[in-house]
Amino acid sequence: MPELSAASILIQLIEDYHSLNPEGIRKCSYPTSLEFSRQVSRGRPCVYRIKDEGSPKLPSRQAARALYLDHLKGRSESEEERAKITASPAFAWTAQSLSDRVTEKVDVAVTPDGRADSIYSIWKTHTGRYDYRGGDDLGDEKNGCEYGDGLGNDNLTSLPPRSRHSGHEFEQVFLEPASVQMDLSTLLSKLTSTTTSPSSCSSTNPVYYLQSQNSNLTTTGLSPLYDEMPETIPFAKPVLGEPDAVNLWIGGDRSITTTHRDPYENLYLVLRGSKTFTLWPPVEEMCLSAKLVRTGRFVLRGRGGGGGSGHDVDGGDTIVDSKGGNEGSAFSLFEVQLDDDSDDQQQRNGRVEGRGGSDEEKQDEETKGACSSSPSQHGRIPWIPIDPSLPRSTLEQLYPYYRHARPETVTVEAGEMLYLPAGWFHHVRQQCGQWDDGSRAPCVAVNYWFDMDYEGERYAFHQLITRLVDEVRNSSTQDLRPGGAEL
Repeated sequence: MPELSAASILIQLIEDYHSLNPEGIRKCSYPTSLEFSRQVSRGRPCVYRIKDEGSPKLPSRQAARALYLDHLKGRSESEEERAKITASPAFAWTAQSLSDRVTEKVDVAVTPDGRADSIYSIWKTHTGRYDYRGGDDLGDEKNGCEYGDGLGNDNLTSLPPRSRHSGHEFEQVFLEPASVQMDLSTLLSKLTSTTTSPSSCSSTNPVYYLQSQNSNLTTTGLSPLYDEMPETIPFAKPVLGEPDAVNLWIGGDRSITTTHRDPYENLYLVLRGSKTFTLWPPVEEMCLSAKLVRTGRFVLRGRGGGGGSGHDVDGGDTIVDSKGGNEGSAFSLFEVQLDDDSDDQQQRNGRVEGRGGSDEEKQDEETKGACSSSPSQHGRIPWIPIDPSLPRSTLEQLYPYYRHARPETVTVEAGEMLYLPAGWFHHVRQQCGQWDDGSRAPCVAVNYWFDMDYEGERYAFHQLITRLVDEVRNSSTQDLRPGGAEL
């Protein structure tokens, strides 16, 4: 019998997984703790309807009257819990009430195109400095606009650079956002402006997103809002315990969270607008073709390295915008500070939708292990270039293993809560909504992170998958394109 390769083992695992699990992400009524514990044991995402749900539907058949009464009692208690949650003041927030309650300035991420943590393409010029644009021929022609349209159709990071950059050294890097402090009222005004629509692909306006992940509802100037949130999620407490972190997210249509995974059980409650999640199970890690890339961050011009980025930055390369197309766009407002390969910059907090901040040791573990079980190589981190809004045929051309992936997409509406198991890969887009008076509202959401359970076989199984993916990466015979190791 011939020896099986790591890739063939993983492909068979993916096929077995999908043969045993249904397609689609279910939307369910508010659960009892027992029902939720069953969902957690399955390790599958689902969406719970928290607000404005009709009367619960009882089973059509019951094996015995006792079972029926037990079910009815449990459902009645669940309805009382749900009513308490929806009575929380957070469901009645307005722009004015939020601004009145939060008097301190808040940390806000700023990017040219809405991707706060993402791979961007840069070119080294004959002067030894760098230009950045991140588009390529196919991406620009398809959208009819320069890179950074905010639509997610511009991240063809593995295609060769356009011809006018021929002769330049091409590299792909992972960039964190710049960070500014502003009044919450100012942020809300910026996010609800008509000029922040994703349809304006050549927008000169940067994209703002409140996305700090240091349990910002308990540790920052946003803490006055914590008392207006549901005190706990009753059905989750007996199963997951108390949350490690609780975070508020406020953003507009152009904000995108790129594909990644987290080491936390996640309950994600949308209060205004909606969030669209594209999800991949842990068994599909090989399909997502993580790259090892150098790290850096955006810096707003005129603010200096440390002040603009929110970090104390020493050394690194300064990257300037391309003279070939970024003038007059939001990219012209930014420089980029690259980390030295010798620096341990990968240990910085990653600021991505789903990465926790209450336990520094766990963050470092997740940063190293987002797509790899081994430590970063030469100061680089693994990051996933997959943009699910691109045509499937394009993704399969760029990343051959992606043909085995079966991503699931679900939109979480206001009043709904997504359960996202630890280790699931996800890409997130969002859509603005309305305040109760009918005026435009940003997307407002709160998520609760719970520590994952490291006992049992699940975590060890995930680690085994990651090690097999590392083996595929290390033994791959594919041509490695510039910018990082690709599966």
